[in-house]
Amino acid sequence: MQCFTSQQHPAACSSQQWRAHPSASAAVGALSNHRTPRRAHRQQTGRRSELDLRLTSTCASSSSSVEPSLELAQDAQASQECSAAEVAPPRRLVVAVNDTEESWCAVKWTLNNIYRDGDVLHLVHCVPKNSVRVPLPAAFLTSINDSMDYEDMLEVHAYEFINSTMVEMASSKKAECRVDVLHVTGPRNAGDAVCKYSEDLQAGLVVIAAQPMGPIDEFFTGGCMSGRAIEQSKLPILILPPQIASMMR
Repeated sequence: MQCFTSQQHPAACSSQQWRAHPSASAAVGALSNHRTPRRAHRQQTGRRSELDLRLTSTCASSSSSVEPSLELAQDAQASQECSAAEVAPPRRLVVAVNDTEESWCAVKWTLNNIYRDGDVLHLVHCVPKNSVRVPLPAAFLTSINDSMDYEDMLEVHAYEFINSTMVEMASSKKAECRVDVLHVTGPRNAGDAVCKYSEDLQAGLVVIAAQPMGPIDEFFTGGCMSGRAIEQSKLPILILPPQIASMMR
């Protein structure tokens, strides 16, 4: 059997005595620094996953911060709309009335077709100053005494008649209604007075029932009130024709 000495057999050499070839050590270093394709893919995939996780968390935080801001903006807009609705003044509707059936039909038609919740219905009646005395119905003389002049008597008669017929009808529909009596210098100025009063109220609409008049009535009253109102008014005017009133009787 052949024996080897420590100088002859490399395995028996100590680490201090044995020296690796320079080319071998370089190969080992290159091998340790070399990454396999699978390992490089895992590392790259891990980096991408970490980047995706960061982006996802960033987007989630951004969306969570945007959603409350959007909700706050919507709440602010809704509160502004509610405030505007609360501040907006009520719509005022003016109906020129007297003690005729046509006026009663005009009020009824306005309540059924124009009036809506929140509106204020103004029933305007004109009392001429220094008018010629005419007999009043006995049913409306309960509130009149001897100390009242004739103009005041006409005003009381107007209030009683309008309240007992037209206001009662408006109350049955839960509508807010007010009676306004205007004192004018004569029948010719009734249309002008209604238009002026409606403009002061900033009314949204003026409703007048057209009443057929003969030539004698037109001569003494100065013509039809609706025609005069159309000429003078700066507001929208609705003239209710007699045909509509006849259909509502």
